[in-house]
Amino acid sequence: MKNSAFLLLLGITTAVWADIQPCNHVEEPHQEVAAFLAASAPDTGARQAAAIRAAREGDSTDLDAIRKGRNSSAEAAATDASLTISDAVVPSASGGIPIRLYTPSSLAGGSKPAAVLYLHGGGWTIGSIRSCARFCRALATASGAIVAAIDYRLAPEHPYPAALEDTLIARQWLQQQLGTERIYLAGDSAGGNLAIAAAMQLAQNRSQATVSGLILFYPVTYADADGSDSWLRNGKGYALDAELMEEFNEAYAPAEARQRDPLVSPLLSPALHLLPPILLISAQFDILHDQGREFARQAEKAGVPVRARCYEGASHLFITMPGMDTYFRRAVRDAAAFIRAAQH
Repeated sequence: MKNSAFLLLLGITTAVWADIQPCNHVEEPHQEVAAFLAASAPDTGARQAAAIRAAREGDSTDLDAIRKGRNSSAEAAATDASLTISDAVVPSASGGIPIRLYTPSSLAGGSKPAAVLYLHGGGWTIGSIRSCARFCRALATASGAIVAAIDYRLAPEHPYPAALEDTLIARQWLQQQLGTERIYLAGDSAGGNLAIAAAMQLAQNRSQATVSGLILFYPVTYADADGSDSWLRNGKGYALDAELMEEFNEAYAPAEARQRDPLVSPLLSPALHLLPPILLISAQFDILHDQGREFARQAEKAGVPVRARCYEGASHLFITMPGMDTYFRRAVRDAAAFIRAAQH
């Protein structure tokens, strides 16, 4: 059954918003995406879903193995003449938050550079600063901004609001270390969800720690099965299966929070007008496509400057996994342009 709360929102906005480009859907995934999907083990999503279920019941053996395998295959921080890459630990009551900073070598003393706090995807349960290393490095080089990624605490061992708390702490630390007020929050999938939630909480608390903008790649904006066309059409075989996404949601927060708390499901927020300018990029062959696009429409309706782009032929994971380079490079260009445009 389609989720009534989400589908009610779908009917609210009927106008065409100038900054939200239409999706010119293609019949088949791009050839790079098709090759990536064909090379992926068909049971990957089911195995990950089973591991998360077991971890929620107290046995994290399989989930730990998946985390280790995902991190070992992800691109690690590499030597790059155009960047200085450094690691630190952000002090926190939970024992410290690992953070990796990518600083363009071209930055000179004097002006305070913009900074991007990047939050990796992985359904709040897997992923790390290693899994987003390639994108963070590319974005720092292309934008001239300092990019930082954190290892926020993962569910189900640390459910909501642990990852959000870590995000807010890291954002404050970054401002203190760099002395800049221009800090963007960015992330893919669950990381995009955290970016929105952090910006929302800061705004609602009238915090002096502001957010200059949000850079979102196929974000989770409604943390439950939404019953949309994209959820039903792309629910299996397109890099993020519905079964796995439902397990991610269960691990992160209880059903009541997912269906009522705007810091878990930002699409439900009555305070979208408080958000900073947004760049939101969705993938056509992705179960999260429709909820991301609807979030963009609702935010713009609330008066937020929104630039929404639909990557036709793309699927989930092009930020994280190698092989879909056409979309990876496009995402770097779009994000860098968004940052540079805001500085002028």
